[in-house]
Amino acid sequence: MTALFFAYCLSAFAAGGSVSGRVTTQEEKQGEPIVGASVFLQGTARGTVTNTNGEFRIGDVTAGTYTLVVSMVGYQRVVRHDVVVKEGKDTRVNAAMTPTLIQTDQIVITRQ
Repeated sequence: MTALFFAYCLSAFAAGGSVSGRVTTQEEKQGEPIVGASVFLQGTARGTVTNTNGEFRIGDVTAGTYTLVVSMVGYQRVVRHDVVVKEGKDTRVNAAMTPTLIQTDQIVITRQ
């Protein structure tokens, strides 16, 4: 009975849920991890960057439904709508990013 009460008290003070996952390149087979991609929950101050394995974790997220945005220079932005976060649970969201060309104006280099 005491253990049950203790477990109930701990759940009452849960710090929220979390969102985690892995960001890779888009390929037919398993993609390569993308290091340093920006991952954030739109409309909040919650975000992070991917580690050397392309993994991320955003903790202490209030329960609710969010839009997850993943961006990285040289790749098309990935947007995942309706990401549901539950109190005390981890929501797993993986993203595969497609490379894109970066177009710039002409650059002229002159020698003096």
